Amino acid sequence: MERGLLISLDGVEGAGRTSHANQLAKKLEYLGYGVINLDIQKSKLFGNVISKKKKDIFFETRTLFMAHATALADLGNIIEPALESGFIVIFDGYIDTLKSWGLVRGLDETWMNSIFSMLIKPDIEIHLYAASDIIIKRIIKKMGFLDPLTSSIELCNADLYDSYINYIINFQDILVKSSRNIIYVDTGGKFAKANSRIVRRVYRKIQGKQISDIK
Repeated sequence: MERGLLISLDGVEGAGRTSHANQLAKKLEYLGYGVINLDIQKSKLFGNVISKKKKDIFFETRTLFMAHATALADLGNIIEPALESGFIVIFDGYIDTLKSWGLVRGLDETWMNSIFSMLIKPDIEIHLYAASDIIIKRIIKKMGFLDPLTSSIELCNADLYDSYINYIINFQDILVKSSRNIIYVDTGGKFAKANSRIVRRVYRKIQGKQISDIK
């Protein structure tokens, strides 16, 4: 049986990871592929713990990073058998999301890479981005307000809006500086257009073409 593919959709909160991951899964299933959708909350070991600890301002950054990384490693117990069985696994917020999260908080990149070396590497990496003001509007529309507890409380000062803007800009700057062969998709426009681009690139990869050959 042909091995499946691991697809990662990475980006800051509000970039559209979950919506695009879900839509990509639907379209691939329509085309006849077996698909499994994952995110860090699916980890039985740490998913709920992470959700709670994000609201604890005293939860040290390195410790929270390790909790996230452990959750990703735990999900390898789902990913590897699924790939061996020929499934396509779509991961909402994988290695590069966590790496950008750590770098923007000053964690050492070499140290983080040593942790990431133990994780299953994605076959297709997609980085989603959008203008910071668009992301802010999405977060407010979803939650009804701007809540620093969701992602970056320790980086916020008295001006919550400006702190969020700076956080998003720094996060996305880090995310787009990778030299690897990554698909970058601007999700700031119409959803259907961005998702169509994601689906086309993924489908071509599934068909055996190299990403570098795709225009």
